[in-house]
Amino acid sequence: YPISKLGGLALWTALIPALLLTAILVWLPESVLQTYLPGAAATQVRLLILWTLQRLIHGRVAAMLAGVDRIRLAVSISVSYAFADLLLQVYFLLVIGMGLEGGLRQLFFSGLLRGGISLLVLYSVFGINLRLERSIVQDLLTYAGKYYFGSVSKQWLERADLYFVGLVAGTTAAGYYAVARGFATMITLVEPPIRQAIIPKVVAGDFKQAAKLVSRAFSAGFWLTTILALLAAILSPWIIPLVYGQAFVAAVPAFLLLLPSMVLLANLTIEVFFYYQLGRPEVPTSVVVATALLGIPILYLFTVHWGYLGTALGTSVLAGVRAAAIIIAYLHLSRESLGQLFAIKRSELTILSHMMKGSGR
Repeated sequence: YPISKLGGLALWTALIPALLLTAILVWLPESVLQTYLPGAAATQVRLLILWTLQRLIHGRVAAMLAGVDRIRLAVSISVSYAFADLLLQVYFLLVIGMGLEGGLRQLFFSGLLRGGISLLVLYSVFGINLRLERSIVQDLLTYAGKYYFGSVSKQWLERADLYFVGLVAGTTAAGYYAVARGFATMITLVEPPIRQAIIPKVVAGDFKQAAKLVSRAFSAGFWLTTILALLAAILSPWIIPLVYGQAFVAAVPAFLLLLPSMVLLANLTIEVFFYYQLGRPEVPTSVVVATALLGIPILYLFTVHWGYLGTALGTSVLAGVRAAAIIIAYLHLSRESLGQLFAIKRSELTILSHMMKGSGR
């Protein structure tokens, strides 16, 4: 298919679930909303819709960039998002001193910025042809059963914690949590470049080579992120108050509880093996959908009982469940051992570094 039609299809598949979510929230009776999401404000509902839409768009843009070997551009976009989040937090919370309300403002403008950049990249690199043809829709529906619902569930999992803490715990808790979440996200910058760099090799290599490469990439991302997490945990009682002010010292416990979930995001590297070597997207899709369904009661109950700290704890619990399921499936299908998956050598780090420097444009 022409690349512009694929660009238009990517946009449609992001808009449709966001529009469905909007319809549900708009038509949901106020009594029901206040019963299950007490104190939910219109601003928080808009944040939910905005973050869902921008995450869906970004996910499709990142996948298309990987497909045309524009790895460096995809990595640059991901890194720019993380730094933009941090700069917006500093501006709203420190420079103009908006306090806890600034956390929600930061989320709103971060969502707008991310969505805008993703649309700009989609249009400038691929073009956007919104006209749908029967053949392309049929192909989409054929593949959707194996991948699409997993993609939507993945976007939900990545931001479900923000939804629940904002809608259930209130503005004050959302402010603390936004700071903790934004700061914790910074340590995840190691894994995406590694994952995106190995995709062309996993596609081109044979089964054994691909499995070995994925294991080495996972191990590198996991241990490097673990080291960053330990350093961040030690320094966070000083750094967070220094950057955001003493008013946000309450964000430190949430930050510490979130760190395991950030480390466990290294399991995303393993999913490359299912998508690009085995051609079995239904495996990670099943895991992600199950985790997303499990996440609704866990995050709701944890947040109701323990506030924003419960949200952070629930997020790490869900990350652990998802990572364990993916690792078990990978070890079974790849015939790699647990020791091979977590082993790391200096020579292999050097090879991965060269791959990251040489991939893409």
